[in-house]
Order: sequence, then structure tokens, then C-alpha cells
Amino acid sequence: MVYYNEEGEEVTAFSQKEVDAQIKEASTESATKIKESEDALTAKTTEFDKLSKQYDDKKNSYKELQDKSKEDGEKYKEVLDRDTNTYNTSIEEKITKIAGTDKDYATELKKQLEGGVGSETTDEAAIDKQIAKAQALTNIELSREVQSPSDGGGGAPSYSNETPNFTETPEGKDTFGALSDMMGLPKEEDKK
Repeated sequence: MVYYNEEGEEVTAFSQKEVDAQIKEASTESATKIKESEDALTAKTTEFDKLSKQYDDKKNSYKELQDKSKEDGEKYKEVLDRDTNTYNTSIEEKITKIAGTDKDYATELKKQLEGGVGSETTDEAAIDKQIAKAQALTNIELSREVQSPSDGGGGAPSYSNETPNFTETPEGKDTFGALSDMMGLPKEEDKK
């Protein structure tokens, strides 16, 4: 039905039934939109909770890994320190056994080990090889062998100021030959 207001403009009027139908439609539409929004909010909240749980799990896992890494690092340091002490003790004992009271020889032997011949290990065979190499280099460096008996027999060292040059002794020649072989140098007989 069409009505006119006081100013003469056309105004559409609705019956109570039409108004109720429009209100019901708007109400249903609003309820649907609210339900969709609530469902979307619930889905997002569920996703957020899931992601939050994953984040917390990862955070806890990361912290556990950090703690484990720190614990393993401390254990590794303990093992490393123990192995270092074992190596150093073994080297000191072997140097003392070889050099006896010859302090110059002991000092030079230790210097050769620290200078690249020795490398930290707990393998006794490897330590013995290092000692043998260091001993050969020490004999060359000092141009003499140890001046203290290493067999523990208690005999006096046989030392005189007129000792031959180490490289002129049979042991020196053998040592020089072994070092030359290790370095890949030609042998004396190959030079002729």
C-alpha cells in the first residue's frame, strides 16, 4: 500500500505481517552470520591451540636438546681432560724412563714431542711410535744419545766429551736413513 507523508513524498507502508517476516528474515540472516562467525572463531581458536601446543612442544624439545647438549659437552670435556691427563702422564713416565737423569735430553725429547711429533692419544702403540720418532729427532738435534742408562741396571752412564757425532754412529746412520725414507729423500747408494 502506498501512503504520502506531510510533505507529499511517497512512503511505503508495511503490514504487521510483512514487518514480522522481514524481522524474521533479518534475524535468521543475522543468526546464520553469527553462527558462521562463531564456527570460524572456534576453528581459528582450535588451530591456535594446536599451534600453541606445537610451539610449546618444540620449545620444550629445544630446551631438552640444549640441556642434553650442555650435559654431553660437560661429559666430553671430562673425557677429554681425562685422556689429556692420561696422555701427559704416559709421556712424562716414558721421558723419565728414557732420559733418566739426563735433563738436557729429557727437555729436548719433550720439545720434539710438543713440536709436532706428538699428538694426544690414549693408544700406547701410537705413543710408543711418537716417542721413537721424538727420540730419533732428539738424537740428531743433540748429536748424541741419552747419557743416562735407560735399562734401569744402575750402571754409570758411559759418557765422554769425545763422543762421535751421532750421525756417524750406526744408530745415527739408521735413524738418518729412516728419516730420509720418511721424507722420501734418495738413499746414499742411489746417489752413486
